[in-house]
Amino acid sequence: MGQRELERFAGAAVIVTGGAHGIGRACAAWLAEEGVHINIVAPATIRTRNWQGQEGGADRFRHLYPLARVGEPEDVAAAIAFLASSDAAWIIGHTLPVDGGLMTGARPEFQGDWLP
Repeated sequence: MGQRELERFAGAAVIVTGGAHGIGRACAAWLAEEGVHINIVAPATIRTRNWQGQEGGADRFRHLYPLARVGEPEDVAAAIAFLASSDAAWIIGHTLPVDGGLMTGARPEFQGDWLP
């Protein structure tokens, strides 16, 4: 993925994530009195079968992550299990990034002026 494609992807991701976050917050506020807890899990690149057959697979993006790896389905499952547990009883209306630190901008690839 070149710089231009990465910039377009990042812009689209910001728009989609912002919309999902807003809907999640609104629904969480609306349904809280009913005892319904709504949170959003926002995974980044996760190794799934969708990547099979693609050159480099999901691993071609591992250099973008401070943890130097892409996510596994178990990473997302653990985040969901936490939010569904009683340990998260006081958490509603939040978006939990499960992104291996991608959005911290810690990697050199993200040292540009196009990120928020």
